[in-house]
Amino acid sequence: AATAAATAAAAAEVDHRPAAAAQQQQPSSSSQGDRSAVVPYKDFFRSPPVWAVTVAHFCFNWGYYTLLAWLPSYFEMALGLNVQESSFLTLIPYVAMIGMTPVVGPVADGWVKNGMSLTQVRKIAQGLAFVVPAACMVACAVLTPAAGVAANVPVLVGLLSVGFAFGAWSRAGLYCNHQDLSPKYASALLGITNTAGAIPGFLGVTSAGYLLDATGSWQWAVFFPTAAFQILGAVFYSIFASSERQHWS
Repeated sequence: AATAAATAAAAAEVDHRPAAAAQQQQPSSSSQGDRSAVVPYKDFFRSPPVWAVTVAHFCFNWGYYTLLAWLPSYFEMALGLNVQESSFLTLIPYVAMIGMTPVVGPVADGWVKNGMSLTQVRKIAQGLAFVVPAACMVACAVLTPAAGVAANVPVLVGLLSVGFAFGAWSRAGLYCNHQDLSPKYASALLGITNTAGAIPGFLGVTSAGYLLDATGSWQWAVFFPTAAFQILGAVFYSIFASSERQHWS
C-alpha cells in the first residue's frame, strides 16, 4: 500500500511539473504589451519640456567638458604654473563640486516640503547651476592676465571652485526632470538628452582649441563661450521647463 501511494505521488508530481514550468515560461499578456509598446519619440520632440531638458543638458555639458579638457593647459599656459602645480589645482574645483552635491538634495526636498512647486524647484536649482557658474566664467575672463603678467592664482581657483560647486545644483534640476515628465519613458528621455549632452564633448573641446589658436585668448576660447551657453541654457530652461507629467507618459 505504501509503495502504491508513493508511486501515485511521484506520478502526480511528474504530471504537474511540466504544467508549472510551462506557466512560468509563458509571459503574461501585460508584460507582452509593455514590451511591444511603441516609444512615442514624435511626442518627445513635440514637447517643450523635453526640449528644455535637452537644451539644458547640452549647455551644461559645454562648460563641463570644455573646462575638464582645458583647465590643466590654462593653469600652465595662462597662469604660468608648472605641471605639478597645475595638476593639483585642477582637482580643487571638482572637489568643491563633490562637496556641494550632498547639500543639493536635502535643500531641494526642503523647498518642496515648504510648499514650493516641483517645477519651481527644478527651475531654481538649474538656474543656480547656470547663472552662478556663468558669472564666475566672466570674472575669470576679466581676471585672466595678459602674457607675462602675474596672475592672482588663488582668486581664479576660488572662482572656478565656486562655479563648479554651484554646477552641482543641476542634480536637482535637469538630471531629475526626466523622471518628472515620464517615469515610464525616463530612460529613453535620458538617452536623448544625454546624446545632446555628449556633443560638447567633442564640439566644445575642439572649438576651444581652434579659437585659442586663432585668437590666442583664453577669454574668447573658453570663458566667454562657456558663459554664453550657460546663460542660453538658463533662459531656455526657465521658459520651457516643467515637472508636470506629460500626456504621452
